[in-house]
Amino acid sequence: MALDNGSMSPADMAAVMGNNNGFGNDCFGGWWMMWFLLILMIGGGWNNWGGGFGGNGNGFLPYMGATSDVQRGFDQSAIINAINGVSSQIGNGFADNAVAQCQGNATTVAAITNGQYATANAINGAKDSITGTLYTNQLANTQAMNGIAMGLQNSLASTQAGLADVKYTVATENCADRQALSTGIQSLLAQGNNNTNGIVNAITQGVQSIKDDLCADRIAAKDAQIQNLQSQLNMANLAASQTAQTAQLLTYGSQQAQNIVNTCCPKPVPAYVVSNPSCGCNGGFVG
Repeated sequence: MALDNGSMSPADMAAVMGNNNGFGNDCFGGWWMMWFLLILMIGGGWNNWGGGFGGNGNGFLPYMGATSDVQRGFDQSAIINAINGVSSQIGNGFADNAVAQCQGNATTVAAITNGQYATANAINGAKDSITGTLYTNQLANTQAMNGIAMGLQNSLASTQAGLADVKYTVATENCADRQALSTGIQSLLAQGNNNTNGIVNAITQGVQSIKDDLCADRIAAKDAQIQNLQSQLNMANLAASQTAQTAQLLTYGSQQAQNIVNTCCPKPVPAYVVSNPSCGCNGGFVG
């Protein structure tokens, strides 16, 4: 039986219908189909090949056609009923198979679930045991570590107290030493400042004396230079005055001499200056 594509094969159809007894199971054992084909081959139904029944065969053909239609309807009904029966049986078989498969799957799932539940319980028990052991070990380790930490803390506290005493003693001694050292340094600084002030004062006085001497010398030199320049200026002014007076005297003497000459031998004085009439073209010769 092949139901892969949801249809029946020819072999399935023949098995369901019982092969129709070889030839249709009715109507002369299926010979009516052969008669029908023979009539079609002869051609023209009842009115061909010599006129058939004399052209009056049509009165018989309607009965044959009705019989064929009725037979075809019975055959189709039988085929449909057979197909429905086969489909029902197949559906019931598939349903039974599905129910059995579901029951088997449910049994398998229940067994697997029970096994997994037992395994989970075993794992949870092992986890609880391991967790309890780890907690006990951790608690013991924690207590041991707390004891060690407490001992270390007490030891460190004692050490810190001893160090604090030592630091206090050292700080006290350092404070006394620093005070003595500070006093000595301050004394040295005071003495050094006094010595430095004496040296600075002596140097300042000496420098001031030198500055005073230099200033006096500069003032004397400046006064001498001023006097010298004043003398030179006076001499220059005197020379300039004498030169001016000499020039005035010479000018006056020249004017007096010219007046005397003009008085003794007067000369005509032209009203305006003219060119020499003897000078001209042709070498001075006119004409």
